[in-house]
Amino acid sequence: TPLDEPITITIPAQLKPRGVELKFVITDPAHSKPAKPDPVLIKAVVQANDWLEQLLSGKAKTLREIAAREEFPERYLRRLIELAFLAPDITESILDGHQPADLTLKHLICIIKLPLAWNEQRRLLGFA
Repeated sequence: TPLDEPITITIPAQLKPRGVELKFVITDPAHSKPAKPDPVLIKAVVQANDWLEQLLSGKAKTLREIAAREEFPERYLRRLIELAFLAPDITESILDGHQPADLTLKHLICIIKLPLAWNEQRRLLGFA
């Protein structure tokens, strides 16, 4: 009978390394999750890029100056400004709300040292 026959569903997916685990990732955009912007993470990425621009343009001479103006501890500002060096596709994904579910600002600033190499960033942050 038709109810006894197995049903096969095909969805494009990949197993992607995530630290010591493998994560099952659906790769077909039609089956992917809708965007879920993280306003805190987006604000931090935008701020980091703004602060870097201030330093490069000479509007601010030091991070200490920016930290005093923004009323943030300088140490915190140093951690956040690293977000200005994220790979462009990672930044775009964050701004579009397509970052991995466990990628939060807290997760990013708790990483001991964000690598400058974009491929290493993608692997470490779950974009590879």
